[in-house]
Amino acid sequence: MAARKESIVTSTKRKRFSAAGITPKALRTADRFASADGSELVATVRRWGTTFGVFEDGSKTEPLWQIQVVQGGRQSFGYNLLATCREALQDYPDDSIRDLAQLEAQMHIKVLVGAPATTGASDPDDVGIQDWQPVLYAPTPQAGLDLVAFIVRHKVKSGQLLQLPHFIALFPREDIATVPSPWTVHEEHPLQQGPYQALPARGRRHVLLQVELQPPADEEASQQTPVGPHPKQEYSLMIFGNIYSFRELFDAANIQGGTVKAPDSEKSEYVRHLKLKCSEDHTQRLKNILEQVLLKTPVYLIDSTETPADPLISWLQEQPSVYLGEQPK
Repeated sequence: MAARKESIVTSTKRKRFSAAGITPKALRTADRFASADGSELVATVRRWGTTFGVFEDGSKTEPLWQIQVVQGGRQSFGYNLLATCREALQDYPDDSIRDLAQLEAQMHIKVLVGAPATTGASDPDDVGIQDWQPVLYAPTPQAGLDLVAFIVRHKVKSGQLLQLPHFIALFPREDIATVPSPWTVHEEHPLQQGPYQALPARGRRHVLLQVELQPPADEEASQQTPVGPHPKQEYSLMIFGNIYSFRELFDAANIQGGTVKAPDSEKSEYVRHLKLKCSEDHTQRLKNILEQVLLKTPVYLIDSTETPADPLISWLQEQPSVYLGEQPK
């Protein structure tokens, strides 16, 4: 006799999700570089201002360096990084450092895995932040590179990696030839990371600077010269993003604050703003802002001048802490 069919249909019709609405899960760094050669571990090292505003006892004079780390393979450096770091610190040579909080408080080293934001945008300013991008911030390159090597050795010792990779250090804007063992310095590598692919040392936003030309005040100032805008032409500069920790320094430098409506949003953006010309005394003031107010923290430059080879934009690109992020097409 044929088996009887059994129905489990209930009388209440429930709303189910649609396969068309699936959002792909953000890939971890280990997955993004899973096909890369795991025999190499690449650290991209850059100056990143100072420890001021990053650590509780941070200083305006203590340097800070960013170390982004990339390794191919499924069991790469970024895989379970924080848990592995906690395990490794149990055998750290300094007995007073046994967890990440002590590492930050005593050595001023911060380890971030780049996890996506739980609420809101992971990259609120669209500067190129990659989810699950491992990064360390340390007062010296040696301190950061030493910790990376220490963690990798623990991975090998605990069986997470079969063998030590080749340790490659890149210094895109520095002339540094000496690094601690087992690191070697390379001039370039396909896995070199951009400055804004990782989270900043604090928060989710980097420091941004937008430059645009002011409407000319008179007919003479509106005239173009063979090298660009007329010397009388004024620029409007807006500094925004991760600037809260610099508020007292902005005030001391008499740089005004205000709000501007964000495009395509009901929200307002708090900015510090000033006007200047592309003259020697004005660019010197801007240099002082970059060095004494922002303390050489890298700045994401937005060129809104609509002027090819604008002289102020060109000058800004020569400054070691400025990276051109956006410009007119």
